[in-house]
Amino acid sequence: MIAYLSSMNGGSSAYVKHEYSMKPDKELEVPRHLVSNHEEAFTRSALADATRLERSDVDDQLESLVQMGWIREHNNIPFYPSTYQINLQNEDLRALLEEKAAP
Repeated sequence: MIAYLSSMNGGSSAYVKHEYSMKPDKELEVPRHLVSNHEEAFTRSALADATRLERSDVDDQLESLVQMGWIREHNNIPFYPSTYQINLQNEDLRALLEEKAAP
């Protein structure tokens, strides 16, 4: 899955961009939703509802994307669920998004 990409080839951004762009649509639903709603943070349940993915698929994607630094996890209040937000400070992610936005 996505975490595998960051561990391969020393985490090279070119490799990650190439491999990530080839992933099936199902594995792009969480980052796609977070990018299109970049000012908001979502719980895992809200992401599962918004993307129509199984909760386990959302959990797998979030774990990998947080490890890569593409998504930030917020957990400031004990006993409340964590929320997740796209990390536009990540250079690799920003480069990928700029590349996708170019005509």
